[in-house]
Amino acid sequence: MKRILVVLVALTAVLGFSSFSPAESKQGKISSFTQLPEIITQFGDPAVTLLVMDDDDTLTMMPCNLKSPMERCQYLGGPAWFSWQNKLLNHYLDKKGDSPFRIASNQQQLFDISSLLFSLSDMVFTEESIPSVLNTLTQQGVRLLVETARGGSDVSSTQRQFRALNSARDGETFEQFIQQNALVFQSGYVTSLASPYAPCRIPGSRPISYSQGMMFLAGQNKGVMLKCFVQHYNQNAVQAGLGLRIKNIVFLDDTLENVTHVYDAFKMDPEVRVRAYHYTALQPHKAALTMGKYHGVFQEKAHKRWSAIKTTMEAQLLIPNL
Repeated sequence: MKRILVVLVALTAVLGFSSFSPAESKQGKISSFTQLPEIITQFGDPAVTLLVMDDDDTLTMMPCNLKSPMERCQYLGGPAWFSWQNKLLNHYLDKKGDSPFRIASNQQQLFDISSLLFSLSDMVFTEESIPSVLNTLTQQGVRLLVETARGGSDVSSTQRQFRALNSARDGETFEQFIQQNALVFQSGYVTSLASPYAPCRIPGSRPISYSQGMMFLAGQNKGVMLKCFVQHYNQNAVQAGLGLRIKNIVFLDDTLENVTHVYDAFKMDPEVRVRAYHYTALQPHKAALTMGKYHGVFQEKAHKRWSAIKTTMEAQLLIPNL
């Protein structure tokens, strides 16, 4: 009996050091980027921590005066608008009725219009504090990654939008700031991969892109793609001496489904701890388009903006990209 107890104690000790507790990774929500320093401090090692951020309605948003949205707010082209249009399209395709506000006849057309609007629009930060918060974290050694559902055709417009924003450092654009603090994959400080490329040879997956610190996933599962990406970095770039291994990930996204996907992808990973957070700062703003008191006004404004753009293109271009 005594011998059995000794064996059990020894086995427990071994398992304690070699196994992984699912409690290491957590899922939650935050309402401001200003909460990030405390969250990352809890990990205790910023140099091996990767901060992963969604773009649309997390890092940046279509221009909107949130204090007085009735006066100036562009829903057109943003995530709430896309979700609304997608529902109108599906309702139409399922032959359940139609709406005068529907602008696309199929999914590809909606994607194409969305990309067009990205190319025509500049963005603003969701919070004025974002540049200073990220600057503080990167000075501590935290590395950055933007993981967006946008596709490869949106690379240039996304980079242009980031280029039009300022970082917290004088004379530096936000595009340069992200690139300077991104994961390096080749000697010579190259923060990109030859793209588009197949992610981990996952059957049925679409090509993705990694360019200047930004991942473009073309609407694919953010958890699966992020895990594939981090594994590739840890197995290749780290072995080549290009950076420290990623052991901690803090993930932010305004879409709860994406947060859950990231948590699920890493919750049993013994090598990487994850804090996946639903970013809720813009939830009232997003809901106002379809459920708020003035949703009809916002929807009509968005439709009029698109109609004006379409009419101008049709009148001024010989072969408009519509």
